[in-house]
Amino acid sequence: MPEISVIIPTYNRCVYITEAIESVLNQTYKDLEIIVVDDGSTDNTQEVLGPYIEGKKIKYLYQIHSGRPSAARNLGIKTSSGEYICFLDSDDILTKESIYERVKILRDYNEVGLVWSNWMKFKDKFSIEKLEYPESTQDKFFINLPAEVIDAKGKDYYIFTKDFVFEIFNSNFILTSAVMSRVEVLREIGMFDESLMIGEDYDLFLRLGGMTKFAFIAEPLVYHRMHENNITSDKTRNIIEDTKVIEKFINSGIKSSHEIKKRFHRKVERFYFETGWYFYSKDYRLQARKRFFNAIRYNPCCIKNIAYYCLTWLPMTMENSYAYVILRGLKRKLRSRGIKGAI
Repeated sequence: MPEISVIIPTYNRCVYITEAIESVLNQTYKDLEIIVVDDGSTDNTQEVLGPYIEGKKIKYLYQIHSGRPSAARNLGIKTSSGEYICFLDSDDILTKESIYERVKILRDYNEVGLVWSNWMKFKDKFSIEKLEYPESTQDKFFINLPAEVIDAKGKDYYIFTKDFVFEIFNSNFILTSAVMSRVEVLREIGMFDESLMIGEDYDLFLRLGGMTKFAFIAEPLVYHRMHENNITSDKTRNIIEDTKVIEKFINSGIKSSHEIKKRFHRKVERFYFETGWYFYSKDYRLQARKRFFNAIRYNPCCIKNIAYYCLTWLPMTMENSYAYVILRGLKRKLRSRGIKGAI
């Protein structure tokens, strides 16, 4: 049996998928299998993959189109033979040492259930361009972390405590294509939640973070392709799905220290206020009111949360517009006096 199972979900990516597969075949680490899960492609994906299937270089699975990467990844996990699972989107590319560097961490640290690496962005096959690393994975981000979430630190890697799950909650900075995990923890946690249209990876990381330690490799080991089809969902649906994930985590009852809980509450408050403002700007008053109310629950002393909650009870009239203008004017005055965050 191979030690690593690389799972590549795909849907109408015949233009890109061979690059993804070749990047796995070119790994310095060879004890692996490639599982391509086709989520009902309608282009010539099967034709493009023909030589790889016939040459037994990949295991090809086809399913009726679900529109959910979670369903394709779960099918790949269920049929995998490896001790470790490596995820790779069909339009991304691995560096040659990508699998070796990550599996080395999992071998050395038995308590780590998931490791991810930094990554680089690129636009197409012929112009792989080393751009700035995602800000959340730069060293300055980790410098600002509470000391209690860092368990060990090497020259180019970090091992985190289970409290790190709250940092994942604060900012979802993990790229799925940069993740390798132990198959046993994925199966124990219940794999990806197929009821989620988007944010299924965020949800999985939060659930895993509550049961196992994470590790991060500072070296970029994945090229992440940027194109217009990276994001296809509208903002309203994104917010609704993100809310499901966040409230699921809030209700999980994971305990933490006082300092980490404060950071967690600030994030939750900010999420509810910002999404409340989005719905208020669209004149979805009931949705906005619920979210401003939740923001108040996490920070009842914040005038801003209370003020905007009250605005949702006013009709959309000139009086309401006038109240809004006064509120914005007060905010500018407070800022000019050095008082930030009050409104």
